Amino acid sequence: MSRNPGHSVLILVLGLLVLGACRKDDSTFELDYPTPLILELERNGSFELGDVQNSKIELIVEFYDGNQGLDVASYDWSVEFISSGGNNGNNIDPVVHSSIEASEFYWSVDLKKRASFSLEMVRAIEVLNLKVDQIKQNDLFRFKAVLKMKDGNSFTEGDQREPVLEGDAFESLFTVDVPVGCGIRDDYFIGDYELILGPVDGLWGGPFGETGSVITLIKAGKNERTFIASNERIWNPEYFEYTIQFQCHSLILKDIDTQASCDGISTIVKGQGESELGSYDPTDDSLFTLYMSDDLLGSCGEPIHNISYIFTKL
Repeated sequence: MSRNPGHSVLILVLGLLVLGACRKDDSTFELDYPTPLILELERNGSFELGDVQNSKIELIVEFYDGNQGLDVASYDWSVEFISSGGNNGNNIDPVVHSSIEASEFYWSVDLKKRASFSLEMVRAIEVLNLKVDQIKQNDLFRFKAVLKMKDGNSFTEGDQREPVLEGDAFESLFTVDVPVGCGIRDDYFIGDYELILGPVDGLWGGPFGETGSVITLIKAGKNERTFIASNERIWNPEYFEYTIQFQCHSLILKDIDTQASCDGISTIVKGQGESELGSYDPTDDSLFTLYMSDDLLGSCGEPIHNISYIFTKL
């Protein structure tokens, strides 16, 4: 079958008309917008109670204003604190956080004005006059932006336009919500720790060793540390890898089946059980307390043994 050249030309013309309805050309599509546009290109980071000094949200944005971003004067941010306790919490109204001046913008490879900046947790706490011990998991830092122009006009989220395409691909970045997490520092709670065994309610001693024993904590994940210890059973003196989870000031020991058995039916399992949760300070890894339960399945016919250890960094 032969192709009609006139038909192909018509399709090409129609395609160009549709494309032109969305943008004037590949470099100035911002001319289709009645107000400036701030495109978010990249976002990284988080706010963690365990590492306030290094917690931040890193952003890269691109400006469109009909003049290659040259009419923008500054990109200013405020921050407010919203407690996870709702209206009964310690909410704080917005205050000035930071300003990115036009002199800090730079040109991208394809000649677009960009800005790279950080919204830092330590700065937010400072300007809000907060203390770290007033902050808890799932509290929220809400950042709001104002785009100021060189002609004196300014734009906020209330001036948001309808995107040309469906979805939020062309919506401006005026709000960043950052919930508080409880991650611990990567270099915290690792290395050698000396154990102090607390009172033991049962005939057996501590499953990780007696007072003065030394174990080594190894990073296993963002909020987990592992260590190797014997199960302290004379008939099965194997060593096992134990995992401690650090969860917002509380410690949980994951269950582990030692494969040892007293009754030949169930095995001796160690873990958190119903013992109280251990505790730690996310800003200080020199000391923490771990609670655990021994023989969770009752293999040896005795009540569950609740045990505590104090870990002191060497």
